[in-house]
Amino acid sequence: MTEPPPVPDSSKSKIALTGTAATLLLSLACRVDDCHQPEPISNDKWAGYVAEQIDYDFNSIGISPITRDAICFRSACFDAWTREFLDQNKDRELTVLHIACGLDARAHRVGFGANVRWIDLDLPDVVELRRKLLPEPAGDYKLIAGSALDESVIASIPNDRPTAVVIEGLMYYIEEAQVHDLIRSLCTRFPSGELIFDAMNPLVVTIHRWTRRFANLVSGTWMERQGTGFVSGIGDPVAVEKLHPGLKLRSSIPWIRLQVKNPSLGQWVASWLAMLPVMQFTGYNLRYTFES
Repeated sequence: MTEPPPVPDSSKSKIALTGTAATLLLSLACRVDDCHQPEPISNDKWAGYVAEQIDYDFNSIGISPITRDAICFRSACFDAWTREFLDQNKDRELTVLHIACGLDARAHRVGFGANVRWIDLDLPDVVELRRKLLPEPAGDYKLIAGSALDESVIASIPNDRPTAVVIEGLMYYIEEAQVHDLIRSLCTRFPSGELIFDAMNPLVVTIHRWTRRFANLVSGTWMERQGTGFVSGIGDPVAVEKLHPGLKLRSSIPWIRLQVKNPSLGQWVASWLAMLPVMQFTGYNLRYTFES
């Protein structure tokens, strides 16, 4: 992991993001708060570097310890899987494609050698903000502005190497058909590699919709105020294999198992809930291998 430089002495950036793009602030706030814990999970010092340059009331998000730890465990898990992909193929030329990169400094945290081409991709307004707040890492790095749902954007990415595609915190904000099309597009575009993403169970998505409706009658949740919410889920990670003949599930980690590190009351409750079979399927960190 590379260390962040001193925070630039300049005016802070205003945030004008709305909709799903604004949820990058939730992930950022979780990683910042994690660094202040006695036993940080991701210990992402780059998060604090970015947050200090932003003019935003992060307390308005209202993050619970369970949400913080779950997001940071997810991030740490994806970092570890990305490092494993790079280590297991260190004698080959590789590509890492980080979709919906937001303000995440994964390229800095993971680090990558001369054999790796790293590409970060997000929407134009996010990329514009990212360029102001995060320096580009050394090496073969490129930051692309565009939508992963735009086939022309995916088609513009070089496909001459095995590729690890990392998608964090996106799939449940888009329609099911879009999720399926994106998976097919990625598995078809690149010759081989890994597909790493997180998914939510459809039942949780439904519960969230009703919770949002109730909360909106009172004062509205932070996500409701951003104009976004969960849209779709995946009930059976194995069934995703049917979307492409070369797609195979390698690892599936239920979220509830990721919430037991720090011994707070919330974590003790989560650890007991994890024993219930139904709680194994709230959501998952998923890792697939694929060949086109």
